[in-house]
Amino acid sequence: MKVLLVHMEFPSIIGGGGRYTQNLIKGLSNSGVETVLVTSGTSDSDERIGDFLIIKRFKIFSDLYLRKGDLIKAIDILIDQIKSELPDILHTEHSLETLIGQIANLNFGLPHFVTHHKTPICEYEKIIKNGKWALYDFVNKSNSVKYIESSNAFKNNLLQSGVSKDIIEVVYPGVDRDVFKKIVDNNLYERIRDKLHLRKDDFVILIPCLIRKRKGLEFLANAFSKLRLSGREIKIIITGLPKSQEENDWINKIKKLMLPNEIVDHGEFNDDDMPVLYNLADVTILGSEAEGLGISLLEAMSCGCPVVGTNVIGINEVIEDGYNGRLCEYGNIKDLNEAIGDIAEKGDVKDRCIKNAYLTLDTKFNLKNQALKHIELYKKSLEEVKQSSGGVLYRFKNGKLEIYLAKHSVYGHVLPKGGKEKGETWLETAIREIEEETGYRVMIPNHLLGLIKWSFGKNNSTVFKECMFYGFEVKENTIKDSQKLEKDEKVKVGKWFEYEEAIKMIAHDTEKDVVKKLKMNIELS
Repeated sequence: MKVLLVHMEFPSIIGGGGRYTQNLIKGLSNSGVETVLVTSGTSDSDERIGDFLIIKRFKIFSDLYLRKGDLIKAIDILIDQIKSELPDILHTEHSLETLIGQIANLNFGLPHFVTHHKTPICEYEKIIKNGKWALYDFVNKSNSVKYIESSNAFKNNLLQSGVSKDIIEVVYPGVDRDVFKKIVDNNLYERIRDKLHLRKDDFVILIPCLIRKRKGLEFLANAFSKLRLSGREIKIIITGLPKSQEENDWINKIKKLMLPNEIVDHGEFNDDDMPVLYNLADVTILGSEAEGLGISLLEAMSCGCPVVGTNVIGINEVIEDGYNGRLCEYGNIKDLNEAIGDIAEKGDVKDRCIKNAYLTLDTKFNLKNQALKHIELYKKSLEEVKQSSGGVLYRFKNGKLEIYLAKHSVYGHVLPKGGKEKGETWLETAIREIEEETGYRVMIPNHLLGLIKWSFGKNNSTVFKECMFYGFEVKENTIKDSQKLEKDEKVKVGKWFEYEEAIKMIAHDTEKDVVKKLKMNIELS
């Protein structure tokens, strides 16, 4: 099995959807699944990592990430990748990647999985949805894909967007515990402390987030201004840096609100810095108003750092209050400071939370389990649907519409069609199958008649099928060769029927409907 994964953000910004991808591709490749990641880059390049992972970078995806790229070019690139890599599964993340994937996949009909990392709407956003939300709602409108979400918070977003619960699976992400682990290196700690001007007895609060309003930084600042710990100075590290003048002004406001406690000034952190920061911190906190999951909390847990978070959906899927961390109500200053005090001053609370956090990672948020569950869902989608493509051949003889029907040894008269081969587009399959079963060499369809889906029981199970149909007009100059049927082929020589007779002769009601649709299209054209 080969998976083509599309995600513009790689390597990840600290936490979030990029980390999900990072963990997933490691889990898939470690499980022997061929994985091709299509992502952004400063230039077009390929990089093979081990036997099962290829990372393909395209500048156009970097441009699109910065809202200045060519969407059509990106679609062309993805079509080319599907044709050249011949994947079994297409998996896209985020709304724009999913839009590109849906358009490119119209040609191929690959099983398409989607993972969104759209944080639940915040109170201050109210009912006015911005362009990102509009795009999110649009790509989910058709219910034509399957969803793998990393939390119930993300699942709820989909339900609110009109997605059927039957096509959503929640698979909790894992943590790369080869990277996020307890570090025993006092020299490393000293170097980082010196760099950040931290003293050994400072109480360090790590807030791993970008400068976003929903991250609750103002709530945290108001709480920290009243937080006192006996004999220890409190130092706060917010990992994200302001990216605009507005964010810079806001973070300066937050710094003043936190006084007398101090926000540590620092440069840009990268992925390699994060395990060290988690190890250095006395507590990691997410004070968000809304959160999809809070994967940085999982990373902190994996490094043996106790965690505190707000009791909002997403975060409370990670933290069980008093068991593996502490929860507080969003906006409740007393609640938050008491939780921090428990971690700082009650050794039994801290030790219990750290111990149980490791158990949580072993069971609920496990990297291997994340990969295996994805593989199970991928395989199920490949096994449950049989794809084919075909067409309605029609001509006009003496002014009357005629339809060509093939003769099936079991079912009777049917439309020419056959199974889709790996890497073929719907149209390529239809053209090949029509030539094999009828001898007619058709090329450009006159009508797209749509994808027909049906199911039937077989051997105590349900078989799902889908077939794409096209309409091809056969004219006097249409080349006709002999049929190319294999010995065990159940389709025999067919013949032309006038329309009304053809409708009576066709064995399957779904195919009768396709032919009726063709006639209606002809009459309207």
